[in-house]
Amino acid sequence: MLSKKQQKSIRQLHSKKFRRLENRFLVEGFKCCTELLRSDFEIELLIKVENKGFDFFSRVQIEEISEKEFRTLSTHENPEGILAVAKIPDTKQFKVSQNENLVLLLDGISDPGNLGTIFRTASWFGVTTILLSENCVEPFNPKVVRATMGAIFHLNFLQTNLENEIPKLKENDFRIVGTSLNEKSVSLQKLNSANKNAILIGSESHGISKNLENLSDSLVKINSVGETSESLNVGVATGIILHWFSK
Repeated sequence: MLSKKQQKSIRQLHSKKFRRLENRFLVEGFKCCTELLRSDFEIELLIKVENKGFDFFSRVQIEEISEKEFRTLSTHENPEGILAVAKIPDTKQFKVSQNENLVLLLDGISDPGNLGTIFRTASWFGVTTILLSENCVEPFNPKVVRATMGAIFHLNFLQTNLENEIPKLKENDFRIVGTSLNEKSVSLQKLNSANKNAILIGSESHGISKNLENLSDSLVKINSVGETSESLNVGVATGIILHWFSK
């Protein structure tokens, strides 16, 4: 049985301040909890609504609480009835593997749903490493975690200063491919091939920063065929670009 103190501590994880302070975050829903169990992430606690099934989780000790109590812990309006508290992993040992040839760099992605979709899409196309700028939304935000549908637990990612990381990637023979709509950009289909690419994607409203644009080896764009929109959703654009580079 969860104490009132434990319940308060879990509710505090709705806040970025306490997630950072305690190095813990919430994982909600059957799919995300399933993927969490399949990963190397450290699980502190699994909680479910009493009398709910979730027999799949029987090998892990689960705390059961009433539906009323559960709703006070969840960030969802209509929670599925299961959540976990997991440890935020130590990123001190973070590095890009020598075997990788496609890395994703994200600049200023502020919408949690978009970031989660990008993580999920990257995982689908075999990308395992993602570097996020410091002005991206925090990846352990509950809305981000939910939108990844569990992909977050199988990716190598770090929120950092991209201007410091790009020279390291270049030293490891990565070509930095920035996405931009300026006049220097070439169509994605016309970009010359390279063995190792780091794809740099910015927000829909601002794109990549000028400094990052200047650090890019090539600039590309997705040509529009229709006339109904000024730009693509950043998650959709990422999917198109990763599909092209994963061929």
